[in-house]
Amino acid sequence: MMRELPSPVDACGTSVESGWIRLLFVDSRMDFARLIQLYLQELAIGHVVGDAGTQQQALDLTRQTRPNVIVTAVSGLTPFEWIPTIVREFPETHVLVWTGFVHGEVIRASFESGAIGYLSKPATRDVLIDAICAVAAGETFLLCLG
Repeated sequence: MMRELPSPVDACGTSVESGWIRLLFVDSRMDFARLIQLYLQELAIGHVVGDAGTQQQALDLTRQTRPNVIVTAVSGLTPFEWIPTIVREFPETHVLVWTGFVHGEVIRASFESGAIGYLSKPATRDVLIDAICAVAAGETFLLCLG
């Protein structure tokens, strides 16, 4: 039996402007971005527009693809350096920091830099999608797991 897929409004719990999430991953593993791409397509709520490995790629891909959500890790890149530029140049683009670092200083820096979401690892696919949907709707999201 095939399960019924939610509508874009039901999947996100709110309507996202244009009903479609355009997602850019920064400093992630591309294989993971592909898995999320499949899930977003299955739910019919969006797609991954790219995966940037450097700060410059993040800025260039944001300018080219105009994502409404950026999911970034806190590992090799320091997102707190480029998030303010994204937020200033593209106020319609919202940033979710998804990281294994669960420290007050990292959480504070995430929000001070302009991110509106913070999710610690490990998180299930469904929790990540919930976070992406909240951020896409412009809602603040904060969840520390561990």
